[in-house]
This record gives sequence, structure tokens and C-alpha cells, in this order.
Amino acid sequence: MPELKRKEEAVLLFNLNVRDSKKKLQRRKQSRKKSRSRRLTLLEPDLFNSNARFLQEELKYQKHFEVCGIDEAGRGPLAGPLSLAIVYFKPQILKEIYAGNLLEGLNDSKKLSTKKRKSLYLDIQKFSSLTLHRFVSHRYIDSFGISKAIFEGILSLKNKSRLSSPLLLIDGNYNFTSKDPEGKLQYRSIVKGDEKIASIAAASIIAKENRDDYMIELAKLYPEYSFEKHKGYGTELHRKKIKELGYSKVHRKSFQIK
Repeated sequence: MPELKRKEEAVLLFNLNVRDSKKKLQRRKQSRKKSRSRRLTLLEPDLFNSNARFLQEELKYQKHFEVCGIDEAGRGPLAGPLSLAIVYFKPQILKEIYAGNLLEGLNDSKKLSTKKRKSLYLDIQKFSSLTLHRFVSHRYIDSFGISKAIFEGILSLKNKSRLSSPLLLIDGNYNFTSKDPEGKLQYRSIVKGDEKIASIAAASIIAKENRDDYMIELAKLYPEYSFEKHKGYGTELHRKKIKELGYSKVHRKSFQIK
């Protein structure tokens, strides 16, 4: 009987060990799944969310400023106005943008298809707390130069925004010290900001869409220049038209063609 009891105990112990081993194995599998899941979560923004590339500059300064993005379209064309836009997103909306839940595919306007840009144009106005746009005329550019036109356009948007403490993130490498000795603008210039900063990318889309639409309407007044095709930029077609027809009333006379 004692020997039988020992055998039963041994079998019981064996079964317990097997069961414990199975539980340990199951826990290891679950742990590996969780670990793999965590790795996928960490990788996911880079693999599946194109908005994850944005630097989260807006959130760095949110405690002290209302951080806005500003960009322009039409700096270099031979005809038509300069177009500028300012966009402000609240922090919670920005987090959703960074996560790819809102404005998926947001990018520099020049890197988007017309269809995608128009779709984002509507969504930006829907989800932003502030979207403003303005033109600076070709006449102003001819009189004061493109740099002055950009500065005055930005200052006008800042004043029109009526934000209490705006910090402007501006695409480019601008230094407005000589134009703004009193320090009216709180700003940071960011090279390729329309690729790196969500609110600047949004502003680039607003600026470009408004300017493109304007040039398409302008083409109806000056059909011989085909503005709807080149939007006033110095394409081969546009230069050919200028050589044939001369400058129109909407051309920038200070921008000489070669």
C-alpha cells in the first residue's frame, strides 16, 4: 500500500508539473505576443502612418503660445498675386493629426495630387480653429519687392487672427529683423517646414488652392495667356506667350524673363 501511494503521489506530481509547464508555456506565448504587439505599435507610425513624420513643434510651445503655421504660394511666378495662409490647430486636434486619425496624407502642397489637395483643403477648414488667407497684389510686389510683400502679408495675417499670443512657424529661412525692429512678430523659420510641420503643411495647401483658383478665374479675363495651365509660373508656354503678346496688366513687371 505505501508503495502504491508513492506511485499515486508520483503520478500526481508528474501531472502537476506537466500542467505547470503548460501554464508557463502559455504565459511565455502570451508574453511573446504582447512583446510583438508592443514592437508593432512602436513601428506602426513609421510603417503605416505618413503623418508620423511630422515634428511636434506646435505642442512644445502650447503652454505659452497659440502656435500657428504660415506658408505662401506664388513667390516666383511672372504673373498674379502672392498668396499667404495661416492655420491654427488646437493641441488635441494636432495629436489626432500626428496619429493619422485626421488629415491623413497631409503634406507639402506641391507633393500632393490635385484631388488629394482639394480634399485636404476642405478638411483643414473643418478641423482647424483658425484658417485665414490673403493675397498681396502683383502691383505691391513690383513696388516694394517680394520679401517686403511676404513680410507684410504675414504681419497682416497675424493681426487679422486676433490671437492673444501667437507664435508663427514659417516655412523657409526668413529673418525679419530689419523689417521688424520692434519685434511685432514672434516667429520661427523652419527650412522645409511644409514637409516637417503639420500646421505649415496645412497652410501651404490653403495658400496654393486659393491662388490656383484665382489664376483659373484670371484666365477667363486673359484667355490668351493660358493662366489656367501654368498659374503664372515661368513655364516655356508662359514665356512664349509673353514674348508673343507682351505683359498683361496682371504680370509682375519687376520679374524679367530671360
